[in-house]
Amino acid sequence: MPDRVRYDFPAPTYRVLFYLTSRQNAAEPGIVVSGVQTYIAKTLGMGTPSVSKALRELRNAGVIRPIIPGMWQIHPDYMFGGYRSEEDNVVALPFAA
Repeated sequence: MPDRVRYDFPAPTYRVLFYLTSRQNAAEPGIVVSGVQTYIAKTLGMGTPSVSKALRELRNAGVIRPIIPGMWQIHPDYMFGGYRSEEDNVVALPFAA
């Protein structure tokens, strides 16, 4: 996972990140069931290669990590400000750690 929060992603990468954020599992904050890349591409009106590149950039930066195909975990510094309990299930914008 990253030491510092990055803000220099290209727009398509942010689109995929925001999509993943919107698909979080309410019972497990930070866990995303997104479906396959073709589904994400169709939903966002993007090409599958663009989605693949965006997911790779997010993985390489430590923002997300795959759990199983179609399921991701989002680093808490990007979406939750470090909140990890069910009572504090708050989605926030990224902040510098």
